[in-house]
Amino acid sequence: MDEQYTVNNEAALRKIIPHPPSIMSKRLQAELDQVCLEIIEHSKLYVLASSDKNQSIKLCSIQSLRVLNRTTILLSGEEMRSGGMADSSVSLYFLMPGVGHGLRLNGEVNDVKEGVLLNMRTAYLHCARAAARAGLWEKRISEQHDFSNISVETFLQHSASLFLKTKNSQGQVELSPRGDEPGFVSSVAPNTLFIPERPGNKVAVSLRNILQDDDVELLMFLPSGGFLMRVLGKASLCTRPEYREQASVNNNPPKLGILIHHCEYSIIASEVLEKLQKDIQCGELITPAVKSFSKAFSEHTNGTGLKGKLAHIIIDGVVKKDMRSLY
Repeated sequence: MDEQYTVNNEAALRKIIPHPPSIMSKRLQAELDQVCLEIIEHSKLYVLASSDKNQSIKLCSIQSLRVLNRTTILLSGEEMRSGGMADSSVSLYFLMPGVGHGLRLNGEVNDVKEGVLLNMRTAYLHCARAAARAGLWEKRISEQHDFSNISVETFLQHSASLFLKTKNSQGQVELSPRGDEPGFVSSVAPNTLFIPERPGNKVAVSLRNILQDDDVELLMFLPSGGFLMRVLGKASLCTRPEYREQASVNNNPPKLGILIHHCEYSIIASEVLEKLQKDIQCGELITPAVKSFSKAFSEHTNGTGLKGKLAHIIIDGVVKKDMRSLY
């Protein structure tokens, strides 16, 4: 690893990515409000990551989840009951078909008879930029592509979306979506991947976590077919010029990226993903009529009263500007 191009501490990171505006802290909520409940109601899938080293990232059907109250969620299903995630930190990310923004929930779990009980710590709204860059709900691969022999190279060439699992020094897990043009995760050396860091909310939770704990896991998606690829490895923050230049879009190279070393790959079939994609292709899924991200964010941070309505005017302008500045 070339130390010259490695970011080793948060002070160095903040010279590249400045601190976020103070309003970002208001996105962290301690319980589920109506915005969160709406997203969960209309989601079809959720991604689950655990601090338990014996548990890989899972893609789950929303049917295996039940909201018990504003701070407690029951996760059921056979894989939950058989896995055993007692006393671990978890992070969930909810996906609504056709909708770019999503919801992340973090908390701790306990095994119960019915499955796994999640005691929520924080709820966080994610904007739609990663989904927009990836064209998450668009059909990105033509029918002529043959996926009968899925390989690591297939994923690296065609994947436009992934979820990144990181942990902080306290072992608390964080899931973060990443999305870009197909092939944005590049192989730069044997068992070494580079993921460009595109403009975001500047909170940089995943990047700060990597500075504290370099163990990471990826869950990569193909734009069609029912396969996923998990990647385990050791991560560092990299500013190497040739890697950044290779990841340029519209002559805009990223300021840095995540370099993942010692990668271990596993490709898995996912029945829930295959069913969802078939439903989308057959036109059986309708994009839910949920609030726009700017309205959801305004209500999530400022309520539904006059303060929230006034905030929406400002936030809507900022969100539209962000969506025009994907790179």
